[in-house]
Amino acid sequence: MNKVLTSAAVLASCGLLLSTHSGCKSQTRDASVSARKTIEPEDFARPGVPLPTTSGVPDPLLSRATVTGPVSAMQGFDIVTSPDEPVLVPSARPVSEPAFIDAKIGDVNGRPVFASAFFDRGTPTSPPLGPRLSAEARSLGRAEWIAFARGQISQALQGFVVDELLEAEARSKLTEEQRQGLRFFVDSLQRDLISANRGSRSLAEETLGGRSVSDYKREQEQTLLIRRELASIENRVVISPRDIELEFERRPDLYDPPSRAVFQLISVSARDEQAAEKIRTLLGAGTPFAEVAADPANDLTVLPEGGRERRDFRGAFSDARFFDLDPLNDAAHTLRPGSWTGPIRIEGASAPSLYWIGLESLVIEQRTLADNQLVIYNALQQQRSRRERERYINRLAERASFTSVEDMTNRLLAIAAQRYLPER
Repeated sequence: MNKVLTSAAVLASCGLLLSTHSGCKSQTRDASVSARKTIEPEDFARPGVPLPTTSGVPDPLLSRATVTGPVSAMQGFDIVTSPDEPVLVPSARPVSEPAFIDAKIGDVNGRPVFASAFFDRGTPTSPPLGPRLSAEARSLGRAEWIAFARGQISQALQGFVVDELLEAEARSKLTEEQRQGLRFFVDSLQRDLISANRGSRSLAEETLGGRSVSDYKREQEQTLLIRRELASIENRVVISPRDIELEFERRPDLYDPPSRAVFQLISVSARDEQAAEKIRTLLGAGTPFAEVAADPANDLTVLPEGGRERRDFRGAFSDARFFDLDPLNDAAHTLRPGSWTGPIRIEGASAPSLYWIGLESLVIEQRTLADNQLVIYNALQQQRSRRERERYINRLAERASFTSVEDMTNRLLAIAAQRYLPER
């Protein structure tokens, strides 16, 4: 064993001086090195136990050692340092095959993006993709699964990048007081979550579906910042009364749809007395008009609609024009839903016909601008907010620095195929 100088030399010197002096306080810092005692291996031996034998070959570590200088010597320490590579046991063997843990797929504004955020934990706008990709891999072919996985990954990535951009922009606008308030609020959310689970952090993480409490806190903070930034975008959208009026006039069929009447017609030739009598008998016996109209005696049953006519109209029912033949049109105005009238004789070019007409249903639509104001306002607000949000995000993306979404999609797809797609 090689000799090593330690602070014990100082302690030994103190022990020698105690016999003649009151203590070591009288010793100066620059005491002579010769006053130190060298510790030998036999000083550590137990009585009756032989000392281990050592080879006479010099220790290669000590031959390259760097001994500290006068500073440590003044403090009573001589430290030996020896940098070297770790020594591996030649017979060492791995206990198992290498397993994928996580992988960095890119950066967004200098922040690394890891695969686990999409497959295992999920993002604030997207649940974890791993379980769904694994389930679809068991039922889809390889080509179908790759197309499905690419679409899911690309959609989740786009939402993730947008969230990161909005969060960074919102965070940059906070004052120091607002930052402290945000930290206090999310800390209170974390405390409430743990408190709701009997004060157990592990129980709280079970309710989170495998996510950690730190992930929950991070997601809540990000969600609050994104909502704050989106609210500031929506505040820029202004909808005036004139905008509502112009939208109402531009899309009348959407905001003021036409009324609708559904008629059922029965027609037989006036010369076919047997068919005409059958229709009269059935209607006189109280047979529902729709059943009579479906009887083969009705000449209109050969048509695709079987004599069922739908008519849209605006304005009053009594003023609407439903049929080109005046006798039929006049008869239609006398009807109410569920009623019928006939026979009505119509002189044709070749032979006269007998018509019966019934009103199956009637829906009157009369919506004014006042009725649609709130609906139109909400529609315009949503439409313009979406356009303003897209323009704002595009401006943020132009200033930001992040890995191409296509490149990150390809990397995630390769990892997903390795993890979830079985060999076939």
